[in-house]
Amino acid sequence: MGQNYQGKTREARHALTSYMALTGQEGGDLETGLSDLLTDILHLANEEGMPVLHVLQRATLVFCDEASEKEKIQ
Repeated sequence: MGQNYQGKTREARHALTSYMALTGQEGGDLETGLSDLLTDILHLANEEGMPVLHVLQRATLVFCDEASEKEKIQ
């Protein structure tokens, strides 16, 4: 908590823009691209036999734990 997660967001932005380029969404709306990427990641988790809702819940809890007091959660 209270740490700088700039590196994580930089890597996530790279993953998102790469995904958007691969799916023909390059230069498109980032929110739509992110939603599509998250959806496809959940499909992948399901395909790999992972408990999808548990994975999503765990990621959400980790995000909330990592978010600093200064970082406004929308």
